[in-house]
Amino acid sequence: LLAAAWLPGGRSARAPLASRPPPPDLAQATARELRAVPGLGERRALALVDARWRRAPWDPPLFLADVPGIGPASEAAVAAWLAPGAR
Repeated sequence: LLAAAWLPGGRSARAPLASRPPPPDLAQATARELRAVPGLGERRALALVDARWRRAPWDPPLFLADVPGIGPASEAAVAAWLAPGAR
């Protein structure tokens, strides 16, 4: 089985499903897992994890736009690579 992923610029990449890792969940992923998302990099991945740890359990879910250094353009590019429901 093959899975197609849409890349920036409208290109498509195909890889066997077994070789493609599942998309990271914004609520649980480590900085290392988030670094693998195109457009995040080490600094933004660490900022995401830091923002998640600073939130109280009763706070609303973390959105990408809540993280310093992630604006609307970055949010749109990164959201496609995260698990469904992540914003």
